Amino acid sequence: MYSYNILRNRRALTITEVIISSAVAMYIVLALWAVYVIGFKWWYETAPFVEAQRTARMALNAVIEGAMDTTAGQDVLSTPTSKTYKRRNGIAWAMRKKSDTYPRPYPEITDDGRRINFRLEQDSSNVRSFYLGTVSESIKAVYYVDNASVAHKIKSTEGITDLIFESVAGYDNLFKVTAKVERYAAGTKYESSPLIVEYSDFIYLRNL
Repeated sequence: MYSYNILRNRRALTITEVIISSAVAMYIVLALWAVYVIGFKWWYETAPFVEAQRTARMALNAVIEGAMDTTAGQDVLSTPTSKTYKRRNGIAWAMRKKSDTYPRPYPEITDDGRRINFRLEQDSSNVRSFYLGTVSESIKAVYYVDNASVAHKIKSTEGITDLIFESVAGYDNLFKVTAKVERYAAGTKYESSPLIVEYSDFIYLRNL
């Protein structure tokens, strides 16, 4: 009688429990697989593209808007309270002076289109520049030449492959800047065919 009761109290998994357990296990496996696929796709395809986009955009922003520069002067607003704002050293803040005749009115673009010389609002004789320079054998970056003729590498632009400055035909105060990144990324979608990202923007000079 005692042995019989023990046997009666033992329970096996029902068919419903087996189905539910299998479904939960399958759900976990599929979730892990989805995470793997998403991570692999990001590393294989998206991450190199996003990094190239970031480099090209940083190059454009560095050239057009520039960074706050103590040598670029400052603006003081007295209303409603007095506040001082440092000016930036980008080309968007350059001065277009038609009286500058040597070799051309500033901003001046070199013949190869990869360097632009300009003057900021308060500059009277010194010339500043942005250009595409070489960091190493395979790495390039944007460089900025300050009012003391000292060149500074803009670190956030390392990896850019081309930077083109153009005058827009028919306008003496409108310029186009194009930043391009072209690279191969080992172990990714772009291992055999290059990843190419290109951005362009226009600069309108208001100081004539």
